[in-house]
Amino acid sequence: MAKKSMPSAAPPLPNSTYILGKHWAITYHKSPMALTNFGECDEGKCHIYLAEGESDIQSLKETLLHEIFHAMSKSLGMGLEERQVLPLGCAWYAWLRENPEQVAWILRD
Repeated sequence: MAKKSMPSAAPPLPNSTYILGKHWAITYHKSPMALTNFGECDEGKCHIYLAEGESDIQSLKETLLHEIFHAMSKSLGMGLEERQVLPLGCAWYAWLRENPEQVAWILRD
C-alpha cells in the first residue's frame, strides 16, 4: 500500500522585496479593516501593507503584485490611476502561473 504524502507546508509570506533597486518592507495586517483596501503602498517609506485576511493565497499574491505596480508607477512618475493598476495584478499573476518556462527563460542569465 502506497503511503500518502503529506501536503507541503506553505512557504512563508515575504516580508520584503526589491522594486527598481530599492528595498521595500512588506507588513501584513490580520484585519483588512486596518487598511482602507486589501493593500496599500507607501512610496515615502518604501513599505507595502497587505491584509492577511485575504480570502485565499492567490488573492494575496495578486494584491502584492498590484501594490508593486503602484510602487513602480510612482517611482517612474507614470501616474497610473487605480483603474489602470487594478487589472495588472491579476493579469500578471495569471501570466506568471501559466508560463513558468518563459518566466525561467527571462530570469536565466
